[in-house]
Amino acid sequence: MNLESYLDFINKEGLNLEKTYKLMEIYIDTFCKNRQLTKSIDKRALPFLASQFLKVYNKNCSSLSYSEKQAYFSLELSAFNPVSISKDIYLASSNTLSDCYEEAFNLSKVAFYDDTTCLKKVLLFKTKKNNYVLSNNGLFQYNADNLNRYNYYRFNEDGTIASNTFVDKRLGIMKTDREVYIFNRHPDFNISYEGCSREELIEQIYNPQVIGKNLKITPKAYDVSMYALTDKGKVRPNNEDSVIAISHPLDDAIKLLAVADGMGGYSNGEFASSFTIKELEIWFKELSLKEFKNIDNLKKNLNDVVLAINKVLRNKINESGKPMGTTLCCAIVTHNKTLVGNIGDSRCYLLNGISMEQVTEDDSLAYYLYKENKIKNKDDIRFYRRNNQLIQGLGATEVELKTNVINNNSYSKLLLLTDGVTDCLSDNKIKLIANTSRKEYILKDIINEAVNVEQVIPNINLPESLISYPKPGKDNASGAILIKR
Repeated sequence: MNLESYLDFINKEGLNLEKTYKLMEIYIDTFCKNRQLTKSIDKRALPFLASQFLKVYNKNCSSLSYSEKQAYFSLELSAFNPVSISKDIYLASSNTLSDCYEEAFNLSKVAFYDDTTCLKKVLLFKTKKNNYVLSNNGLFQYNADNLNRYNYYRFNEDGTIASNTFVDKRLGIMKTDREVYIFNRHPDFNISYEGCSREELIEQIYNPQVIGKNLKITPKAYDVSMYALTDKGKVRPNNEDSVIAISHPLDDAIKLLAVADGMGGYSNGEFASSFTIKELEIWFKELSLKEFKNIDNLKKNLNDVVLAINKVLRNKINESGKPMGTTLCCAIVTHNKTLVGNIGDSRCYLLNGISMEQVTEDDSLAYYLYKENKIKNKDDIRFYRRNNQLIQGLGATEVELKTNVINNNSYSKLLLLTDGVTDCLSDNKIKLIANTSRKEYILKDIINEAVNVEQVIPNINLPESLISYPKPGKDNASGAILIKR
């Protein structure tokens, strides 16, 4: 049965899900063939798309009509051969050379083009609320005509949704069910993809970096935004850092930010840091709102959970015989006060206007020598040959949590960083980036500078025999930031 005959049949008999699916199959077979492509349209998405079409059809209760005229879909895509429910609601097809609607994390151009200059056929479904583009590699759902923000669906063979990914191309953010990434498109798209998996291609082309697990893209409350980011750097084989930035489940105004820099080798440091952050998260989420009202009690509770974490890690070392440990720098933001705690050499900075202050003290030999005036300038700590020698660390030693209580109105930004950042960047460089970058990119720009940019070496007031020059990306680099609007 051809398309027009099937439309007449539907208009007489009515439409159900089975008939909607059949309509889309007929439409695709009529208008969406493309022999230049290995694949044309991913039909696994049709059950989902048919259900969306049927909802709109039942809501409008009008007959379907076919036209050979061109319709408007978006600035980037024109719609052809529309089957219309109304003027603004229709099923259509389009030809496209570009991947304008699938810029991020869909590799159909790389994977399926025989000739990158050939036209690609796509199926379009436009409603007043959502616009859909069905490609050969999944379904894209846009709100109105905004092609910078979309949900990208991939489907199983039975038509169920295999994954749903939110992408904001303008901000360079991707969010899956479990993780949030920030990405930059690789400037050279001519990358060899033979023998590469889809995930390896994504890594090459977009260089995605994990912001956090189970983290809202921009948690907002009381004009506050939070971001977290970690990068394994250029030397380490894996990432032993862990980070978190979350709101309390019962009150969005109460926040937990924390960074942990694992020590002890390939998997041991990773376990120590991730275990510490996870236990801290569980403890934080289980606290009642009443417990955040008394800052002295909160300080005691935080100290107790840190000591409990340290006991577990030290028992783990005794059982396995393998050394492990981690630093910890955390901040709990309540309605009026912020409680900061640290062990090791991960740091917390407060920024207010153009000023910046480190409110934690490093538990390290180098920082001790600085306090004793044996290292004259604070920035020289970065170049001291034994600056990674810690006085205490979770799992590695018995610990005493150092805490500070800060009035919330005394800062505009709260910044936590591991030494993979602070060893490579001076405080002045961190402050400059924090005060000149857009808020969404402050943390990304700071970590990118530490990992990828060779720094100018200042005058160092240390004997040459005690100097070690840090290279960009020498260690895992991580941070978490809270920004007031």
